Amino acid sequence: MKLELKINVIREPGMKQKKSGNLLFATMFLVLLFAGILYIQIVWNHAYQSMVSQARQMAEGAQSMMPPSFLKVLDGDETDLLKQEYSDVKNGLRALVEKENEISFAYLYKNINGNIYILADSENETSPDYSPPGQEYTEADPVFLKPTETKKTIIAQSVTDRWGKWDVILIPVIDSSTEEVICVLGLDYEAGTWDKEALTQTLLSVAVVVSLMAAYAGLWMYYTINRRMIHEEKKLRVSEQRILRSEKSKDVLLSNLPGVAYRCNYDRDWTMHYISEGCYDLTGYHPEELIDNSLKSFNDLIHPTYRQYLWDLWPEALEKNTKIQAEYEIMTKNGETKWVYEQGVGIRNEQGEVEALEGLLIDITQRKQYELELKYRNEHSSVSGLYNRRYFEETIKSEIEQEPDTKKAVLLIRLGQFNMVYLTLGYQFGEELMKDISMKLTELCSEDIILFDLSFDSLVFYIRQYQSVDDLALFAEEVVNVLNTAHSSGVLGTTIGIYEITGYQNQEEILKNVTLAAEHVNDNMSKRYRFFDEEMSKKLMREVMIQYALADYLATNDDGRLSMNYQPVLKAGTNQISGFEALARFETERMGQISPVEFIPIAEESRQIIMLGRRIMYQVFRFTKQLSELGYNDVRVSFNVSVIQILRDDFIEIIRKIMEETKVLPGMLVMELTESVFLNNYYEINKKLDEIRSLGVGISIDDFGTGYSSLSRIRELNIDYIKIDKYFVDMLNEEAGYDISEDIISMAHKLGYQVVAEGIENNNQADYLIDRGCDYFQGFLYGKPIASQEAIQLLNYQRTQE
Repeated sequence: MKLELKINVIREPGMKQKKSGNLLFATMFLVLLFAGILYIQIVWNHAYQSMVSQARQMAEGAQSMMPPSFLKVLDGDETDLLKQEYSDVKNGLRALVEKENEISFAYLYKNINGNIYILADSENETSPDYSPPGQEYTEADPVFLKPTETKKTIIAQSVTDRWGKWDVILIPVIDSSTEEVICVLGLDYEAGTWDKEALTQTLLSVAVVVSLMAAYAGLWMYYTINRRMIHEEKKLRVSEQRILRSEKSKDVLLSNLPGVAYRCNYDRDWTMHYISEGCYDLTGYHPEELIDNSLKSFNDLIHPTYRQYLWDLWPEALEKNTKIQAEYEIMTKNGETKWVYEQGVGIRNEQGEVEALEGLLIDITQRKQYELELKYRNEHSSVSGLYNRRYFEETIKSEIEQEPDTKKAVLLIRLGQFNMVYLTLGYQFGEELMKDISMKLTELCSEDIILFDLSFDSLVFYIRQYQSVDDLALFAEEVVNVLNTAHSSGVLGTTIGIYEITGYQNQEEILKNVTLAAEHVNDNMSKRYRFFDEEMSKKLMREVMIQYALADYLATNDDGRLSMNYQPVLKAGTNQISGFEALARFETERMGQISPVEFIPIAEESRQIIMLGRRIMYQVFRFTKQLSELGYNDVRVSFNVSVIQILRDDFIEIIRKIMEETKVLPGMLVMELTESVFLNNYYEINKKLDEIRSLGVGISIDDFGTGYSSLSRIRELNIDYIKIDKYFVDMLNEEAGYDISEDIISMAHKLGYQVVAEGIENNNQADYLIDRGCDYFQGFLYGKPIASQEAIQLLNYQRTQE
């Protein structure tokens, strides 16, 4: 009993110790398991966020290569297919998808009234998934609207549409001047792509955790079985074994890194103490060939261009205890050049001294090549291979800021008829011609003369360090000679503008002024080039002011600024007023009264003539109606129309509507148009004239004889009157001019037309025309243009004299 009791006394503590040890093991195992799971979760999150971050950085890098000024040109409709900017954007998106295999689709879209419209995508035009510019993305997830509202990058998972399920990155492109979202760059990854990549990177962590847990369990079992026999020496061995396992785990980890891990001295050779096995794949050298500079130092591998740059990065980082990040080129064993990304930190001893540097090198050659290719495409024309407008503007801005006092000039070559080449001979021929012209002009380039491709029909030379304007003129002659050898100067309607840059000027002003100079070269000039002068700018400014004044007037219902004067038309030989010609006058607050000779061409060019012409007809028709109410039904009032008006499909309806509203008598109206309108669309215009005559309105050809294009068809014209141009009336003072006017009158009468002579200023002219049978007279001899009330008073006076 005593023995049994003794044994019980001895075993009881052992059992308690065993139970306590097992509980401790279980507790520690659970703690380590939880820590391992937490570590795996952290690694997973870090890997996933790293994948998303890389995709985001790559997307933002691609977006940064698409400048807002470049994308604002795109309208989101079929016209974009003809724009070089659309072609460049399309090629850039396609190259992005080809270079980055994980990306399934790349596209640009914009938010219009809450709907998504595609600007461009990465698909080929033959692909069933291709979206032409302007196509609505009807099944778009609401997340696609968020970047346009928040102006922030959006990353969304598992977005579903008719093509499948995607992980999506949406990056807004923002106009820096207005802070408005121009469009959004979208990149579609197949759903789960980032999860797969993160899982791949996490598997190693799982293996390490499992290994550690297994090692812990094994060690605990080993300790439990042998705990009473463990001595200090055995404990030391266990510690050594743990260290060995740790080192092996470290080697496993480092050998599977997607790059190279290193530890080196802080010296100019970057003497390596350790470099991982990935060294061979990256550099072609085995680790032992670089350790302690046995065959090569790492500094020998760095491209000479970057050696000083890399050395200069470390001092500040070490002083602030921060890491360095750098991208540079290295030279491999076989002579190949690679781009690497390095991230490193300084390692300090207990005294705080730097004893080593540790870091990681990753091969980024593929990404860098893509960035460089994208940069090249962003700075060069895809047709000519020359630097493009964007690079031109950056160059000009940079050099003006850095060297404002250096002589600088631009010479713009405008190929005015180049659009006709595309329309008649095709785009392929046009592009080949532009390449040929660019290649020949490149021969004139030097260090101080650079050629840029400005647009599809414009090239520009940037010239530095010249002596005088004579040098610029001589260079312009050289350009003309080169273009003549390319058979393009005359055929393409080449004009050259030259502008000297003085002081600080922005790029838009420079391009505007040199373009103005090129536009002011005309066929009457002996030289095909012209220097800019301030008169051009003043003329343009006046035209713009007139255009704005017309726009402001047309936006109101106030007819006070537009008035009509009426010049009397007399029956030849009777001094009796048979009609009036209506002449428009436009009054502005800043410029005073403007002649129709000046504002009518501006209105035609800006298409404002359509609305302006309606208002003119309303005033003329009301005045004519007033004459009929006063009993002057036999007085005809003529008004002028533009070819732009008459070519509109609704022109006949417009005249009919105004006649109905004003209740004017059609027989009192005469519509005048110049002979030059028949140069094109002869049959269409002549047909419309027949319809207008059927309404009862007379038709008169103004300035007859100066256009001469309709002489061969004069018999076929649906007209009633011919007005002899003042040029021929003035010739009546010369002997040679007599027969011309006589022939015009004779021909018109034989064809059944009546003749009006305008610009009569003396009795000799009038007497001659009376003798030749001219029907009506108009000119200062009989009266200048007068206001409507004065015209009525003149008719009333004539009536009292009858």
